[in-house]
Parts: sequence; structure tokens; C-alpha cells
Amino acid sequence: MEVSETCVLDGPLTIYEVAELKKRMLEMLEKASPPVLDCSAATRCDTAFLQLLFSFYRTCGERGIALYLVPGTPVLDAASRIGMDLSPMIRR
Repeated sequence: MEVSETCVLDGPLTIYEVAELKKRMLEMLEKASPPVLDCSAATRCDTAFLQLLFSFYRTCGERGIALYLVPGTPVLDAASRIGMDLSPMIRR
């Protein structure tokens, strides 16, 4: 069984952090394991982060890599406000 690479994204996940978050997320694609984005300690989330998350999810899919998300309340709330379905990414 493959071990997943976990990236903890804590604090605010907003437009101000997106450039750094994108860099960290893309570094995960260099690993052989499926990435896990742990956003359970996020304090805020905006649509800029959700756009980045969706783009990363699509990139993973295009490369045949599963992406798992541990969302946290701010991410779930922001996604709900814009009608974004995160269920395909949520790790069970």
C-alpha cells in the first residue's frame, strides 16, 4: 500500500497565501504518493483558495493521481457558500 504525502495547510487560506500554497501543492506532485491536503486547522478560506484547490484537483486527475482533502470548517463553509462540491476529494 502506498503511503500518502500529507501537506498541512493551516491558518488563513486566502488570496494573500495562494502563491505560496500553490508552490507547496505543486511540490507534492513531484512525490510518487497520492497527496493529502489537511486543511483541518484553517482559520479562514476564500474563493481564491477554492479556485486553487479545484485547479490542483483537476491537475491531479489529469495525471491519474488521487487527491484527498481533510477540509475543516472554514473550507467547507466557503465551498458551501459558492455551491462547490468537495465530496470527491474528501478522504474517508
